[in-house]
Amino acid sequence: MGFHKLWLWEQDYAAAVEKGSRFRLYGQEKLNYGILVEYLSLDSGIYAIAAVVPEAQRFVEIVNHIGFFIYSCSILTAIMLILVLTRHIINPLTEIQAFTKRISSHEFQPLRIQTGDELEEVANSLNEMAQNIEEYHRLLEEKNEQMKQLLSNVAHDLKTPITLTGMYALGIKDGLDDGTFLDTILCQNNKISQIVEKLLYLSRIEQKEYPLMELEADEILETCIKEQEILFKGRELTLFQAIEHKIRINGNPDLLGELFSNLLSNAAKYASSQKVNVSLYQEGSHCVFHISNETENTDLDVDRIWQQFYVGEKSRNKELSGTGLGLSVVKSIAERFGYLVTCTLKENIILFEVLFPLSRN
Repeated sequence: MGFHKLWLWEQDYAAAVEKGSRFRLYGQEKLNYGILVEYLSLDSGIYAIAAVVPEAQRFVEIVNHIGFFIYSCSILTAIMLILVLTRHIINPLTEIQAFTKRISSHEFQPLRIQTGDELEEVANSLNEMAQNIEEYHRLLEEKNEQMKQLLSNVAHDLKTPITLTGMYALGIKDGLDDGTFLDTILCQNNKISQIVEKLLYLSRIEQKEYPLMELEADEILETCIKEQEILFKGRELTLFQAIEHKIRINGNPDLLGELFSNLLSNAAKYASSQKVNVSLYQEGSHCVFHISNETENTDLDVDRIWQQFYVGEKSRNKELSGTGLGLSVVKSIAERFGYLVTCTLKENIILFEVLFPLSRN
């Protein structure tokens, strides 16, 4: 390292001799540093110790350049992060918007967002909501189809008795009555009343509030058997009973009685022999009700038997053929209170089984 200029000024010499030391900063032309010299006065003479000192202006320029570079990098990094975060938020929101439009058009396609944050949780919640909406929509369509079928069946089943009633009434008016016209009118009117009564009962089951209480199932069943006794005697049927007592379940006495009555009358109407078996017993945590009889109709569709207005083609007692609504009432009551009702057909024996959960008390 060389010095461009290094002068020992007289005052520096005097100060060094007087005080023992003296500092002097020498600027170097065209160089980016200066020389800081300390003069020391010792017994053997004056000594100079030099150190290189960068120029402040250059240092500031370097610091400014570094600061500008850091600042620029920070801005670029912030912009990139903002773009990434924006895409991270905007893209899922765009997908959610498209998803809601598809839902409004009944297009139930799942929303696929995998962000690992709250947006993914929102997407999962929306998918769950869409599944529920799809299920409700499906059930609503099924209900609409059932309603259309019900209206068609009601119109079909009412058409015949209404037509016959009108024809025989005109026959009476025209003096053609042979003594049986009035009985026919009363019989057809009774059929119409039965259909209307069952339809109203089905409607009440779905709409009316029925209080749930603890019941002894055997008492309700025995009461229903007594009410159906005339029907069984009229058909010369023998009812074999195996009923356990003091079995307590939860239910509504009116609806439980209707359930038993419909199953008993169904057996009486369609039994092809003189024997009907009824049993009520406790098994595990359930009360089990069985009713079985022989039937001529071995082609019964046990899956459709619960549908409204479904009646088997063959019946031993055509004059007692029902409205096709009794078993629908049974199914509705069972679903209302969580009972499990099934029907099985083995050879010529048809068996109805109802499982009632026992009362926890």
